[in-house]
Amino acid sequence: LIGKPVPLFRLEALDQPGKTYDQRVLTDGKPILLNVWATWCPTCRAEHQYLNTLAEQGIRVVGLNYKDDRHKAVNWLNTLGNPYALSLYDGNGMLGLDLGVYGAPETFLIDGKGIIRYRHAGDLNARVWDQEVKPLWVKY
Repeated sequence: LIGKPVPLFRLEALDQPGKTYDQRVLTDGKPILLNVWATWCPTCRAEHQYLNTLAEQGIRVVGLNYKDDRHKAVNWLNTLGNPYALSLYDGNGMLGLDLGVYGAPETFLIDGKGIIRYRHAGDLNARVWDQEVKPLWVKY
């Protein structure tokens, strides 16, 4: 998927059932981190505070809540903080499948034109950000 456009999708906002978004929400001219997460994922909890830190630094993160219970996910964000500019609900995992996701967390760097530039499976932490993602972030 690296170097290819984000797959076509139509998903609801996690916290606004009925409000839908498509892939254009990821193509506004600025880079985005698309973070695949779920409440059932212990590693997602471990990386969550770092995502909050990135968001506080102005890094735009869009969440993709993956194969999860919507109510639990909203409560989780209300409790632990919400780093996401937008959180999409992929309850049946279809976008995750199209992205090749095999677990959570996974994070994708998407450039301003909607092209996937990087994929990281596992915990996004300061080391991964500084050594792998940030150099690409400033490029795109």
